[in-house]
Amino acid sequence: KLIICLILNCPIFREGYIHTIHLSTLELEGPAKDNYILKQPTVEAYITNGVPIFEWPASLETTYNGSVHPVTVHVTNTNKAAKIEYDYGDGKWVTTAPTDAGNYVVRATSEDLTYVGNQTRTLTINKKSIPAATFDPVTKEFDNTTNVSDQPELFLAGIEPRDQSTVTASGDAAKYDDKNAGENKTVTINNIKLSGAGFANYTIPQTATNDKCSITKLDYGKVPLVFSFPAQSKVFDGTASVKKNGVEEVPSITISGFLSGDSFTATATSATYDSPQVGTGKKVTLSGITYSDNATDNYELPTEISNDLGEITKLSLGDISGASATIADQTKVYDGTTDVKDEAGEVYIPTVSLSGLLPGFEDVIASRDNASAVYNDKNVGSNNKTVTVSGITYTGKDADNYTLPSTITNSTSSITPMDVEAGTGLEVVFDAQTKVYDGTTEVKDASGKIYVPSLTVNGLIGADEVTAIGKTATYDNKNVGENKVITIQGITYSGADAGNYELPEEISQLTNAVSRKLIVITPLEDQEKIFNDEEMYLDFIVNPVYLDNSISIKNELIGELSWSGNRALGSHEILQGTLTNAYNPNYEISFVEKVSFEMVTDIHVIRKWGYVLLIDNKDDLIQSYQWYRDGEPIAGETHQYYADES
Repeated sequence: KLIICLILNCPIFREGYIHTIHLSTLELEGPAKDNYILKQPTVEAYITNGVPIFEWPASLETTYNGSVHPVTVHVTNTNKAAKIEYDYGDGKWVTTAPTDAGNYVVRATSEDLTYVGNQTRTLTINKKSIPAATFDPVTKEFDNTTNVSDQPELFLAGIEPRDQSTVTASGDAAKYDDKNAGENKTVTINNIKLSGAGFANYTIPQTATNDKCSITKLDYGKVPLVFSFPAQSKVFDGTASVKKNGVEEVPSITISGFLSGDSFTATATSATYDSPQVGTGKKVTLSGITYSDNATDNYELPTEISNDLGEITKLSLGDISGASATIADQTKVYDGTTDVKDEAGEVYIPTVSLSGLLPGFEDVIASRDNASAVYNDKNVGSNNKTVTVSGITYTGKDADNYTLPSTITNSTSSITPMDVEAGTGLEVVFDAQTKVYDGTTEVKDASGKIYVPSLTVNGLIGADEVTAIGKTATYDNKNVGENKVITIQGITYSGADAGNYELPEEISQLTNAVSRKLIVITPLEDQEKIFNDEEMYLDFIVNPVYLDNSISIKNELIGELSWSGNRALGSHEILQGTLTNAYNPNYEISFVEKVSFEMVTDIHVIRKWGYVLLIDNKDDLIQSYQWYRDGEPIAGETHQYYADES
């Protein structure tokens, strides 16, 4: 047996070329090797591509997880990774590994120059199965349906982070398991569907439920259910029981306004009026109500109902022997109306006195709330006026048991005259008067004519006619002033309503005024005054000269004119002095200025030496001389006396 071992030592093979293969030295082996001589051969070979062997993952099926799903394939006879490409179903090969659920064709290609080729497989990314959607418990008031008031929001679990903002769930309208009120009721939403970007990567159960929901009982007033029963009537019998022909009876109840498809009945065990008293529109109540068809399971229903249609008829006061309704004599001060008034002058309704009511049913009070009371006319009269009270109603627990009179009269009432002193606003007034000071207390009009101001009677009632005329009018004094009092005396009254008032014969008013009389004082011109005249009176004239009563204005003036006080000889301006308004409050004095007088002397200058004068004062017996310096007499031992001119 010959065993040949070839060890190949050759350069890089290239596809399609003839290569010489250099063999290592061949050797024979085996027990008979020594029987042969081996010639070393030279071999020529044509090199072709090898077939790559691909090693794929054990499984090409996975589940969507929000991430890419790359496939890795090894070429085992090159010990290299194959190039991986994916077909997303559009016939285009891309190297980007898929993320979303679906079936993809994967192509593995050997990138070795010796082992060239590719293989394809199918990659399956299954949809991720997530739990059933959930929602918060819901509640509603009973509405006789299985509908949910507001469709609840569905919540999803197991959604990958990349899809949590986009994938949402929706389904059919939520429904309760039944329509009845109760706790821990199951609400179901069917046909759950996913939507939004990425929703196709998931599967979800078609149904979502919540068994913590509820339906509360419905208050019948919200439907609204309307409960009614017929109006009831009976004659007063001292009880509150509802009766028909004297026999107690419970009226039948009618219910309307049911929810669609719903109905039940109600039955009461008793019926009563709100009181045994007579009246219309009385409240009748049915109590102890029970319901059919388990209606109280779904509704908050009343155990009693009422209406205000009850009636109990009355007993007439006129049918009671000796019974009466009266009012006392009334009196008031005249107010121009036929209203009845109390001692304070307030309109009121006289008290009605009842007598002769049936024993045990005497709690009846005559109500004046809606009543009226009037005299037969408005005029004054004594014990001969008729007062009529109308619209009287009656209260008290027994009032509605009777038919009582709504009108009562009294024919011996009175109306006394309204007195101006009573503080009712009745007054006799006249307008404030004013005049210019005239030295009298007489009231005068704008032309200076003496007159009595017109009088007005204020506070007369309504359109009453009363005219007042005064006889005399005088100021409290003649002097100028504000708030002066004028008194009018001898007032007489006339008019259709004069007899209804007590009015004064004399009135006073203190908002009058006497204003200052304007006069002009003019100093006399060409007056000469001796310089050493102690009184030095400066004369003047007044315009006007007399007041209206021929009194000389000049004689009323207080004060005198003045000058600067300088006794130097010559012209001096005459000043107003004390002849002013301040000293003469009854006059408004206008003074004429720039009038002068002459200061003169009766002394003869005998001789002059510079500033020294020798003067003669013309004393009859003794001649005396006064020395002057600078026009001023010199005091002291300066007087010299001479018996004669020498």
